[in-house]
Amino acid sequence: MTALEALLSGAMPGPIAVEMDDELKIPTEVAIEILKEFKREYGSFLNGPCKFIPGDIVMPMKGMGNIYAGRPHIVLETLKPDAPYFCEDPASSGYGRRADIRVMAHVHGGDKVAMFWVESFEFEKYVPKSE
Repeated sequence: MTALEALLSGAMPGPIAVEMDDELKIPTEVAIEILKEFKREYGSFLNGPCKFIPGDIVMPMKGMGNIYAGRPHIVLETLKPDAPYFCEDPASSGYGRRADIRVMAHVHGGDKVAMFWVESFEFEKYVPKSE
C-alpha cells in the first residue's frame, strides 16, 4: 500500500483521517432543522439583493464559526449580484464563497482594524449587548 493509499484509507494519520473531536451538543433532529433553516436563508442570499448597504453596522451571526461573532463591523461596500467574488484557489477554504460585502472591524484586542470580504449571509444587523 502506498502512503497516499494509506492516508486515503484512514490507516495513516493525516488531515483526511482526522476524526472530529467535537460531538453535537444538541439532538441530531434539532441540528438538521437548523441546517434546513440556514439553507432556506442561503437561498435568499443567492437569489436576492444584498440585505446591507455601506455604513450599516453588522456582526457575524453566532453559530457560523466566525471568531468575531458578536463584534461590530461596518459595511464598507457591497458587490452587485451579477459580479460575485469567488476565491480562485481550490485549495482554499474560501473556494466558492460569494463574498459580497467588504467590512471593517477591530482585531487583536481592538488596537488594529482590518478589512475583509465576507458573505453577507453570515452577518446580521449589530445588536449591542445589554449591560
